[in-house]
This record gives sequence, C-alpha cells and structure tokens, in this order.
Amino acid sequence: MPSTDMTHRHYPFLATLAALVLSCLAINSYAEGAVRVFSCNLERVCNEAGICETEAGEVEFRLEPMQLDGNGAGSYRLSYEDKDVTMQAYADAGPFTWRIGSDQHTLLVNSETGMLWHSLSLAASLQSRSHYLECTLAE
Repeated sequence: MPSTDMTHRHYPFLATLAALVLSCLAINSYAEGAVRVFSCNLERVCNEAGICETEAGEVEFRLEPMQLDGNGAGSYRLSYEDKDVTMQAYADAGPFTWRIGSDQHTLLVNSETGMLWHSLSLAASLQSRSHYLECTLAE
C-alpha cells in the first residue's frame, strides 16, 4: 500500500524551495544597502604569458552599495588594502570593475568560494596579473 506521508516524498523540493527563498532574501538585502566583506586568501598569480606561481597572502574586499538597481547592478564603494575607489557591478554577483590610475581591475566570482581578480596595466607596455582567490563572505 502506498504511503500517504507526502512530507518525505517532497523533501527535495521543499529543501530547494527553502534555499531559493534564502538566496532571494540575501540578494535583496545586498540591493537594499548591506555592506559585503569578502575575506580572501591568495592562492596563485599568473602573468600575461600564463606563467603562474603560488602566492601566499590575504586581501579583504569591502563592497558598500552606493546606487543599485533591483539586480544589484550599479556603483559600489570598494575598499581593499589601502585603496578606496568607486566600482561598477553588472549584477549582484558581478563582474565588478574599477580603475586605479592606468590600471583596470575586474573581480569575477568563479564558485561559492572562488574569485578571480584580474588587473591590466594600460601603461606604455601592457601587463596583466590574474590572482586566484579563495574567499569567504563575512556575516
């Protein structure tokens, strides 16, 4: 005889629905002005020729919304190391772009914990560096 207990049978759907609701709440809080802080460990860095080496260190990115649309796109105040700049985002999950002097920077989310920080020097000779980061979002 089939079970009449619907809860057990629909558990995967309910778990997915709960995760979706929590994700929407988190995204909405970012769009409403919540500051996000990413604490990252530097894993490796690669140059424009694709030559990579292990890099140890830490960097913390502080993203403070300035003017955002409903999808999280717009401008942020970005603080990291000794820098404080205006950054543009195309959505709440990036990509994020900013300039410092002749250097163009892009921060891309790769996974739940992985980020790629690309910097391109637009000086006389083009040079780039890609930093692979392992990050956590501070609560």
